[in-house]
Amino acid sequence: MWHEWAFIFLCYGVMGWIWETMYVSIENKKFVNRGFLRSPFIPIYAFAGITMMPTIQWFAGGMEIESVYLFAMTVVLIASVVATLWEYTVSYLMEKAFETRWWDYSDFRFHLNGRIALGPSIFWGVFGMVFFLYIQPFLMNYYERIMDPTVIRFMIILYILLVVDAAYTISELIQLRGIITRFHEVSEILAKQLALIQEGQQDLKTMMAYRRMRGFKDLEEFVDLVRQKKNMLKHEQERKFEEYSVTLQKAKKIQRFYKKYPKALTNKLPYVFYVIRKRKDNGNHRSSKE
Repeated sequence: MWHEWAFIFLCYGVMGWIWETMYVSIENKKFVNRGFLRSPFIPIYAFAGITMMPTIQWFAGGMEIESVYLFAMTVVLIASVVATLWEYTVSYLMEKAFETRWWDYSDFRFHLNGRIALGPSIFWGVFGMVFFLYIQPFLMNYYERIMDPTVIRFMIILYILLVVDAAYTISELIQLRGIITRFHEVSEILAKQLALIQEGQQDLKTMMAYRRMRGFKDLEEFVDLVRQKKNMLKHEQERKFEEYSVTLQKAKKIQRFYKKYPKALTNKLPYVFYVIRKRKDNGNHRSSKE
């Protein structure tokens, strides 16, 4: 019945949140409230669970397997395939949609594009077997005992809250995508400007060395030209850094995603790091002169 699977869907999402929060909190040695939603619920576990269990039942249940070990290996294999497909698909779609990779297995052996890896896939397979043999039957039996119109109404309320939470989270993720893209655009411009300034400074040094040998004719005019160019770029830099500050303030409003996924990666930030590093270098250089 639909409400039975609706109950199991909620249970898997909550159990996924408990597992991820415990694992990441231990790994980071501090509490990390895992998951995109504000609710204690991770949808990928819920969707993987309600697709994994019927798939295992359909494949393994219809096979005549006398060996317990062979049956267990079959269940692990099916669970691994289903979970891995979910993990790769969600990773790919989330990265394309929001310009960020929220988990990365590049440090694992036998990984595929950093989205999935052999070790985690085997882990999900073993977990799936445990859930199929023990957790799923327990949840089914438990729901049969508590099944009541009041419980169904309560679940409907929970689903409404989840939908509202999901809609609000998606709007925040869309904002995050815009912020990351804006950071990239402004940083790219600043990086090019910094390169132009450095190029101008190098040109000045080269020309001064040349003029030192040929005399100082027209050197003053050249220096004024470089100075004007540098002042113009400096003014443009200040305006772009002001845009940086505004964008940063917007980013702080949705910083919960950074806390929930501290290892999230995006290919849109190299220019940001370059500009920040160059700005610090310039600041340190001015301090040393003073």
